[in-house]
Amino acid sequence: ARARRAMGLFDDLPSAKRDAPESARDDSPAAKRAAAAATDADRADARSSDATTDLIAEPTRTDGAKDPSVVAKAAPSHAEALERLASHIANPAKFKRASALAAELMRSGELERRHGKCVFAVLANAMAPPARALDPRTRFEYRELFSAAKACAAEGVLNAKHKKKLEVFLLYVETANRAFTDDAFEFARFAKDVAARVKELPPYEPKPKAFDETETETETETGTEAHVALVMRRAECNASLDEWENADATRDALIVAVESARSRYGQRWAQSTVDVLMDKVDALERESARFGPEQSERFRAARD
Repeated sequence: ARARRAMGLFDDLPSAKRDAPESARDDSPAAKRAAAAATDADRADARSSDATTDLIAEPTRTDGAKDPSVVAKAAPSHAEALERLASHIANPAKFKRASALAAELMRSGELERRHGKCVFAVLANAMAPPARALDPRTRFEYRELFSAAKACAAEGVLNAKHKKKLEVFLLYVETANRAFTDDAFEFARFAKDVAARVKELPPYEPKPKAFDETETETETETGTEAHVALVMRRAECNASLDEWENADATRDALIVAVESARSRYGQRWAQSTVDVLMDKVDALERESARFGPEQSERFRAARD
């Protein structure tokens, strides 16, 4: 299965706790077999490696059959593999390898809804901070990782809350990165898309207050009418706060896209397109403020 092959590749993934360069270690299958054949102690050490392993090699009998007294070690679960990848993908030095393995696992077709939290942790760590997705050295890897994430979401692995946050991540990975094309036609399409997305933003509203947990001090017995009302108020407050934070993250991502467009102004073929984009966003802002105070200031800095 593709998932099992993907996990086999984890043998080479270096521990997040080690600072030694990857080239300093030789985890190739040949090197492992040589180490395992040396002594019993070497075999035990190889099996206890911090890298995620697939199956413990089973000794064979003289007739070539497997020894029935030896039980193979179970392959790491998908959840364990994703948790390990989430740790490594947060390290820029290990991002390329970890993202390739994560993408392969996401495309395996073997992940289920119960893996959604682990999958999202991988994506969130990759986007901490979001500006990492704009690094020209890793743009391709980000596109591959989030292409796999979209396929994973389409299969029902991510819940509704995770899908909304994925849409925000894609504004960086897919939309903002389109600003760095050398194709004037594609750049114009990118600018038009950004203006359309800004237009879709609702008018800016201040951040809603979080639920006052001191209200729980007056909470009565579970199941009573007062308790049910308290639980409903908490849920409503949390839902409103989540919605606002997601909208604000969308505003941030679109400001980054505008700033990315402005950064291409040095290209003569991009200047008129950038001017049109700035004028459209400025007109939308004057029509109805769609950005918060800090975001508006960033837009004015980009425009001027």
